[in-house]
Amino acid sequence: MFGLIPTFYLGVLTPWVLPDIFYREKSSFTIFPTSSQTRKKMDPPDFQIPFPEGKTPFPQQVRLMEKVVQAIQNSEHALLESPTGTGKTLALLCASLAARKSLENPGPPIYYGSRTHSQLRQVVAELRECPLPEGTKMVVLASREHYCLKADVKSSSNVNDACVNAVEEKKCKFFDGNEALARATESDIQDIEDLVRDGLKLSGCPYHASRIRHEGADIVFAPYNYLVDMDIRKALKLDLNGATVIIDEAHNLGDVVRDSCSSVVPLAGITAFADDLRESHRSIVLLKLLDMIRFWVGEQPVLSVDNIHIAQGEKASVSKGGSFISDMENVFEIKLTTTMMHRCEEMLSDNATYAQMVRSLLFSLQCMLSEDSKYANDFYVAVRPSGSGGGQKCTVGLELCVWSMTPAAGFAHIKNAARSVILTSGTLSPLRSFESELDCEFKHQLVETHVCDVKDRLIAVAYERQGQRNLSGTHTSIYAHGYVDALGESLVNAVEPIPEGVLVFFSSYFVMDKCITTWRQSGVLERLGKTFFSEDRNITSGEFQLVVDRYKESCKVRSGAVFFAVFRGKISEGIDFKDESARGVIITGIPFPNFTDTLVILKKKHLDRKRDDSFTGDDWYNQQAYRALNQAIGRVIRHRLDYGVILFLDSRFTHGQSVRQLSKWMRKSVTMYEETSETKTILEDFFKTFK
Repeated sequence: MFGLIPTFYLGVLTPWVLPDIFYREKSSFTIFPTSSQTRKKMDPPDFQIPFPEGKTPFPQQVRLMEKVVQAIQNSEHALLESPTGTGKTLALLCASLAARKSLENPGPPIYYGSRTHSQLRQVVAELRECPLPEGTKMVVLASREHYCLKADVKSSSNVNDACVNAVEEKKCKFFDGNEALARATESDIQDIEDLVRDGLKLSGCPYHASRIRHEGADIVFAPYNYLVDMDIRKALKLDLNGATVIIDEAHNLGDVVRDSCSSVVPLAGITAFADDLRESHRSIVLLKLLDMIRFWVGEQPVLSVDNIHIAQGEKASVSKGGSFISDMENVFEIKLTTTMMHRCEEMLSDNATYAQMVRSLLFSLQCMLSEDSKYANDFYVAVRPSGSGGGQKCTVGLELCVWSMTPAAGFAHIKNAARSVILTSGTLSPLRSFESELDCEFKHQLVETHVCDVKDRLIAVAYERQGQRNLSGTHTSIYAHGYVDALGESLVNAVEPIPEGVLVFFSSYFVMDKCITTWRQSGVLERLGKTFFSEDRNITSGEFQLVVDRYKESCKVRSGAVFFAVFRGKISEGIDFKDESARGVIITGIPFPNFTDTLVILKKKHLDRKRDDSFTGDDWYNQQAYRALNQAIGRVIRHRLDYGVILFLDSRFTHGQSVRQLSKWMRKSVTMYEETSETKTILEDFFKTFK
């Protein structure tokens, strides 16, 4: 039995021209590209990709799978944007596993990273749907906090140290059974909860069993900080050489990599660690390096918010990485190299006090020195107060800050080692700046359309005002007389016609908390007519999940629930709010980074100093805001048959400049109205069509 599914020519997104041919026989699909250029890039040219039986791939999935196969077979990198609901995860899994199987020497496993463990749980659920190549083995890597079964260890303040001690003292019965657990489950498709359940049943340690299973796995799942953080990679023995690395939800990757290359180290810790080395008469090279750093710190002015100057000379409070390196080399007449940093790292003992802190500093220096110090001046080094003390020459209460301004230095370790790096998300655009920040050539790029018919299943409206009050949610608006009251009134009007669940996003916890306090007193929260929930940053992941579950349960009745949350928070990504869980997403502001934050100031100055007119500090600043906003907007349409509304209670979206920053798939859907009361009937009629 054959089915015929049309797709685009490879690389041509719009409009529809002549279709490639994509045949389905049982649960297999075969791509026959009509383009000769495409045919040369695929081996064999009629490449077969197993796909779940009974499912027909969307054209968006076909195009994405073509890109994945080409990237892996040609040892190239891919940057793929595809909105939520387009079947991106299933396409990634089917294509990457089929491409790996086609290689003459498959080599290392596929490493599949996503931002959180909850997102990985959804990926594993998709893997269960895949017609896997025979004998395929997988594993999910997670921390001891997620996998530990020993009650007193799991409840300790430092689970890692408690686990190591329990194993060394032979006080953990589960550790003895980890090999048996690994053997019993090695062919199973399991997420964290499944392996924990079997660990309890078989009295084996899931954490150590997962480490054993990793050795023979074909595909390894992990939070993507495991893949980008050098310390974690080494601890877990994750060898990316020749591997295919897939990073899903990669829109935050630049920030994660940049943070992994940066370090903030108390001078007291450096001093204590150096004194310990001196007393033990060991690690002379490392001791020399730490003494060099201490001397440099003692000669620097102390950074303050009012004193952020990037320059050479006495008034400089922030040094470029290149100046920092040359200063130490000139004073001590010694050449700093990555080899020296590796030697120093090998001298570290994991159990030594401050060892992790020093290891973080050494990795920052490795990144700074890598590729002949190519990225050295993309780092800034400063000394700032860490609490008590401070002063021009004081060394008490100070910390050394090594800040990376670019993710390129840390990403170089990944792109140079891996066979193919595939980055995907629903909010990567603009791809050019993403590629530039990572300093990596992505030969295979894609920006996809949404899988659902947006014009029939989505309404997006921006509002100018409430009464006589303009709804411009700038950072000063929260202090302006009448703004919070006006926003509350517009919210009541906006929520009233929306059935079931509504997510409301604020630019910060401060703004959300102030609104909640004011609206609780004024009665706005009660007038919303829905069960009220709000995001709490101070609860555990388990407690947070219970809150989300209660919210989703409350959404099953028509009156529903409303959930107040913040951009970049847990609610804004990583949780599937499909169907009744998010019939509406309401935007109350634009989440620009804190413009007084030292790192934000330095990042903007750094980009402006590079004099690259194609991507300035302001461009980056705006991009950070709208990527976070677009990620939150993506909560509303989660699959082909989903529907809902997006309401912008911010007058800035009644102007083209802000609308142009929205995701391409919904940009043209935005209409403008004066007040929320004007659209009540429109929204009511929209939801009636889906009853």
